[in-house]
Amino acid sequence: MTETVEIRLSGAESTVSAGRSLARTLYKIPLTIRLCGDIGAGKTTFLQGFADGLGISERVHSPTFALEQRYRTLHFGELLHCDMHRLSKGDAKSFLLSIASHPGICCIEWPERAGVWQPSGPLIDIFFDDTVPYCRRLTVQFQDISLPDWSHVQIWRKNMRLSRHTCRHSDAVGAYAEFLAGGILQRGVLVRPLLLRRACELAACAALLEVEGYAVVGRGEATIEQELFLRSSME
Repeated sequence: MTETVEIRLSGAESTVSAGRSLARTLYKIPLTIRLCGDIGAGKTTFLQGFADGLGISERVHSPTFALEQRYRTLHFGELLHCDMHRLSKGDAKSFLLSIASHPGICCIEWPERAGVWQPSGPLIDIFFDDTVPYCRRLTVQFQDISLPDWSHVQIWRKNMRLSRHTCRHSDAVGAYAEFLAGGILQRGVLVRPLLLRRACELAACAALLEVEGYAVVGRGEATIEQELFLRSSME
């Protein structure tokens, strides 16, 4: 399930800050991040903040002529920064094949040079729009984790035989978390409202069941989704 968010930024400083905030939302590698936007839309500026958030002390520059630059992050392996603006469609496709097995984070500017293509692993797409008056609009599509939809939540609740009171409490906590996340987005900080809602829904259920003496998730028995919920709720 894809989660899409939108933020609006006033200038270079807020764009750097937004990139830094993206680094705090990551879960796993390998990861591909595609950055789409016109020249001067803020792609490299955004990545400067992203790199800083990953613990990279070097200043990130656009690798338009070098094609790629590599940096070492603190916790997510190697950051590969690529710029395919000068490549033909055929060369861009060949280049993508050459970096397909990169084990860290791969940030690609001008991915549209290769035409339509879809990475096989976790993916985040970022669209930069500088046509909006007095601001820069960023639309971010997260496709990097398995995010359960509402039907999965219902199935889990049914299997756990949760009471109506517990479900109502979970819904209220999740809705409030999503509301708070929406306010954070309005400040130009990237967060994931739906993921945060799911995390808080599960955390609220877990807290109530623990009080009642139930073990919600046994060690070694948690699903990937539940682990992500729990991790998000503690951030």
